[in-house]
Amino acid sequence: MKRSVATAAALLLAACGDDGSNAPVQKIRVTSPQLEQLKAAPAQTRNFGLWRAIRDSGMRCQKVERSGFQQDYENLSMWTASCPDGRRWAIFIAGNGDVQVRNCAELRTLGLPECRTPGGAARQTTT
Repeated sequence: MKRSVATAAALLLAACGDDGSNAPVQKIRVTSPQLEQLKAAPAQTRNFGLWRAIRDSGMRCQKVERSGFQQDYENLSMWTASCPDGRRWAIFIAGNGDVQVRNCAELRTLGLPECRTPGGAARQTTT
């Protein structure tokens, strides 16, 4: 009896492993009506919404001067925002509305994508 249970478990584990097919992995894009609204919002409305996310996360920013969608990263939507004091923030938003805010200067250390200025190239700040 123990041997048949062990054999069944081994077969189940083998079925979950690499089948050697080299089939491409399909990426899943997570979205929500709120994320789509944020993408479609005028700059002033988007800036205010991202400013609230920054402030609600306990970070400092008087106002967001520039912002934009940067990319989908794993199952998160990555946005960038620039504040008057020179700080730049990466805002990662999940499809369920969860938000994580990170200083752009720290992203490389964390193994996350570097911030790009909306409409520009990658740039790091040290504030």
